[in-house]
Amino acid sequence: MPFADGDGPRGTLQDRAQAAVTTAFVVVPFAGLGVAVGSCRLLTHRSFTAAPALGVALAVAGSMSFSRLA
Repeated sequence: MPFADGDGPRGTLQDRAQAAVTTAFVVVPFAGLGVAVGSCRLLTHRSFTAAPALGVALAVAGSMSFSRLA
């Protein structure tokens, strides 16, 4: 077990890579949800105003998503 000593990752490259991948699997879905909701609120509902750079980033992220109509 890599965390048996209680000090976190042992510091080897493999342990740090495993910790980074685990962190990405936990953080990325929540970040994606935030971007999706943000782009919807900004572009569709106009419920908030964003800085121009954030508006462009949300528009690009929103354009990468799609919805399949049944």
